Amino acid sequence: MPKDDDAHVDRTFTARTMAEEGLHPGTYEECRFEGCDLSGRSLTGFRFIDCTFAGCNLSNANLTGSTWNEVRLIDCQAMGLAFGDCHSAPFIVRFEGCRLDYCSFLKSPLRSASFLRCSLQQADFTGADLREASFSMSILSGAAFEDCNLEKCDFREAVDFGIDPSRNRMRGARFSPEGLGGLLRRYGLDIG
Repeated sequence: MPKDDDAHVDRTFTARTMAEEGLHPGTYEECRFEGCDLSGRSLTGFRFIDCTFAGCNLSNANLTGSTWNEVRLIDCQAMGLAFGDCHSAPFIVRFEGCRLDYCSFLKSPLRSASFLRCSLQQADFTGADLREASFSMSILSGAAFEDCNLEKCDFREAVDFGIDPSRNRMRGARFSPEGLGGLLRRYGLDIG
């Protein structure tokens, strides 16, 4: 459990703030991170609650044992992250305009997650709970969906996905007529 002096509430952190004060493990509640470079950094021991990351670079950060509850990432570079290494409860994250290529969401609890205008190329969602999640205007080239709960998931505006319905729970999932080819790709059919 973090000590009281490791708690930060309603603060804004920038590249300059981080250079002057550093960023240390602890609880960050209702904080905003703007233009911060956390790439390759260990975030073990960090608890982010109701925080926003805007224009930050989190690529290849170590998320082992970190907590992400009601966190928004906006226009961030966050490639190669292993979200499956975070504490699983609660884990509520929303992504907007982010580059999330090569991220692993292995067995992550992503119920009602929002991926808006994100690049999720080669992302791994194996075993993830994506019930009621939305992939609006997101690129899913090479993303792996296997043994996922995709019930009521919204893929209507997602592009370049390939999902095998026989390997996922998909009741109530929504697709546009143009996206139906992504469900038949494994059969080698030419739709068009």
